[in-house]
Amino acid sequence: MKSRLTSNINQQKPQNNIPAAPKKKPLEYIAINLPAKQIHDILEKTFASLSPEEATFFRQLQATRRIPPKFHVTLIHRASAKANPELWAKYAGLNEAAGGEDKVLGECQIQLERVVWSERLMAIVVRILGEDWESANAVPHVTVGTRAEDIKPRESNDLLEMWLQVGSGGETGIGEVGLKGVVLEGWVQGVLARH
Repeated sequence: MKSRLTSNINQQKPQNNIPAAPKKKPLEYIAINLPAKQIHDILEKTFASLSPEEATFFRQLQATRRIPPKFHVTLIHRASAKANPELWAKYAGLNEAAGGEDKVLGECQIQLERVVWSERLMAIVVRILGEDWESANAVPHVTVGTRAEDIKPRESNDLLEMWLQVGSGGETGIGEVGLKGVVLEGWVQGVLARH
């Protein structure tokens, strides 16, 4: 009887309480980060030179604090990995080889070409200079800001697609202004999922 009781107690003892290793967060997207102060300065200078009517939406974004503190050009997002498997594999491999989050994968130059906006959001159309980095987006861009939290930055893709099809002005509801040869230095990084 005693040996049976001892046997049951031994079976109930917890095994080593070694905590499981934290689960590795998946890659969310790869982006070219840009110097925020320079972009803020360029936007301020650009909209200061326009009429108050043309600058209305930009001033609204400023007043409601809907312009983020950081800016980037998304090269590829996890959501578009299936549509662009080779590009996703390339960037995911580079990110893994570099050691993951916060590691700079490389540098490049970005030419800011045009600011395009609607009543919902504003974006800067960019050109990625050099051949090392490619964007899965039809129109590489920086999202400047959205009118409200329920408007997601990815809607910039829809705005720029419409802009390509119908242009700007008048009944389109799309505004645009050119930027004269502004080139910025950017650095490429992977961003991991938050959860």
